[in-house]
Amino acid sequence: MREQSHLEKQLFVIGCVLFWLLVGIAAVLKLGWLDRLPQIPCMFVLVFGMYCPGCGGTRAAKALLEGRLLTSFFYHPVVLYGAVLYLCFMLTNGLSLIGVKGVRPMKFRNGYLWAGLVLIAVNFVVKNVLLFGFGISMK
Repeated sequence: MREQSHLEKQLFVIGCVLFWLLVGIAAVLKLGWLDRLPQIPCMFVLVFGMYCPGCGGTRAAKALLEGRLLTSFFYHPVVLYGAVLYLCFMLTNGLSLIGVKGVRPMKFRNGYLWAGLVLIAVNFVVKNVLLFGFGISMK
């Protein structure tokens, strides 16, 4: 069995904290408190009149927490991508930490970040091409 590096152990601890934050956010959504918060407009949209690279991220996260995977991917694919990476990392590293034999912990790779950046860039380009080229709004 491969030993976890210091970085993977730190990321696992951060992932555990993130899990409890997500549980809190899911509770806020379930109780309907999110709708009571003021909606802050996106400055990128106001200034440039086009979608920002993060447009749809909040809607995608909300859809993901509600179990609507395809809707989440439609709003912003990097949210679902990040969730899958998170689950794989936490599951393999968690099982490895408790000593389950045959489980190789997922290692951090820069390629995961680059793939996420590519997804953000492609999402940004596609949404703005649809908006300006075809008049199709993605909201």
